Amino acid sequence: MELTIEYDWDLVAKMAKEELACLKNLEVLYGQTLTLMTREIILEDALKMFHKGCREKELYSLMLGVHS
Repeated sequence: MELTIEYDWDLVAKMAKEELACLKNLEVLYGQTLTLMTREIILEDALKMFHKGCREKELYSLMLGVHS
């Protein structure tokens, strides 16, 4: 039996956008930190790649925040 994994790209893109908005709000409340800025850059770049049509498993993991 072969295992098939399906990715919900629309959901993960929505979650990444929501996380990015939350991180930007945290910056306003607590000031900029290296961790927040790094995650923001990762999400912004990942969303750009997603909108350009990239559907690689690693990109999915980045947007979801899972380190493989």
